[in-house]
Amino acid sequence: MRRFHGVERLCLLRRLPSAALQRCLAVTPTLPRRHTHAGATPTFAELVRPELAERLQRIGCVRPNDVQLHALSHALAGDDVIVSAQTGAGKTLSFLLPMLQRLGDASRPTATGGCVARPEGLVIVPTAELVEQIGAIAEDLCCSFAAPPSVGRASGARSAAPRDGATLLVATADEVIRRRREQSLCIDALRVVAIDEADWILCGQQRPAEEMADQLIGTLHASSRRESAAAACAEKMPPPLPQVLLSTATLSDEHEAALLRRFPTARRVSQTGDLVPTLRQRFHYFRGDKDEQLRKVLVRALGDAWLKEGSTLVFASVADEAERIRAKLLEEMRLPRVELLHEQMPTEARIAAVNAFRGDKTGLLVTTRLAARGLDFPHLRHVIVHAVELDVTSFIHCAGRTARRGETGIVTCLVDTSVAGIYSHRGHHALQPAPKMRFSKSPLNTE
Repeated sequence: MRRFHGVERLCLLRRLPSAALQRCLAVTPTLPRRHTHAGATPTFAELVRPELAERLQRIGCVRPNDVQLHALSHALAGDDVIVSAQTGAGKTLSFLLPMLQRLGDASRPTATGGCVARPEGLVIVPTAELVEQIGAIAEDLCCSFAAPPSVGRASGARSAAPRDGATLLVATADEVIRRRREQSLCIDALRVVAIDEADWILCGQQRPAEEMADQLIGTLHASSRRESAAAACAEKMPPPLPQVLLSTATLSDEHEAALLRRFPTARRVSQTGDLVPTLRQRFHYFRGDKDEQLRKVLVRALGDAWLKEGSTLVFASVADEAERIRAKLLEEMRLPRVELLHEQMPTEARIAAVNAFRGDKTGLLVTTRLAARGLDFPHLRHVIVHAVELDVTSFIHCAGRTARRGETGIVTCLVDTSVAGIYSHRGHHALQPAPKMRFSKSPLNTE
């Protein structure tokens, strides 16, 4: 068996006895000497530049959790890193902080050769909704800088958003590929690249995974190959490849092997378990009308003192089903407002729906798996899975929209036994809780 040290833990750890798991998870990577003498978790002020630490402290985020600490120790040392940890574990900060640490001192690039943007940092995400969310967090983190790195955004709705001179660009994977094809994105200045939801983007099924991975990774290597040739002519050392930071909440053995083949020197930071430990699961088995069962679940939730103080998200199978469920809820329950989000909506309308739901403390959103990856809704307490045909990985991501940052949440699954069978969701029942984590109560500690 291969030996892994520090945080390079194999997925095999989940098969170890719980005591052995705790010992493995307690191992920390080597930190600078000043961080280890007291035996306490270092503060962000000891890890990142003062401007970032100041902003984090102002919002009550003083110390990193275990995942953030381990990821930061490798990323700040310049290593490529693959982070896989429970939903809501703060993985966004695990890649944004080291990126901004490096880019804070960067000279401000300007567009050349007709390019829209020539960033030094690039964050690649699967959806336009995540572009907006991560872009907003990056801008918030930069606000304490005397000369803040500029943050650009590129998605289907914002084709002209990346400004000339944007230091950090947040973009969907499809948009990166399109802009490279149209030569409207210069990559010769890239120093660090983060890919969020890396298993979905590089190993997923939203388009041929190998094609997507080859094009994106080809993008990362293109500038280095070109500049290496120029350096060889000038008898200089070729520049290094950009640092790569990958994050995901789920990583199968197969996908882990695929990522390590592409990034063989990457350091691994991972957890055991599948679901957030503060998540409560309810499986509602029935025969008959699923819409009627959904109505009953919502009515009972309205009578629950805790649930009615938070918002609710309903996952439907496809866009047409989401439209139908929303119309039925508006008609039969006479709810004042039900937000809708699915893939067939215009991107601007999707972003508007996400923002409206995020700001509504007791709102209701009907959506599809479009909302399953990465999105953070601070008031969400109840997820209802109307489409329980979800595979286990999709279920983990859907359920992971609630019970974030150590808060409690509930996921209710509607299972029609006349269609699915009472034993058809054994994999969902068998999911194990991930380790309990310590969180700063901060709105930036997302995903």
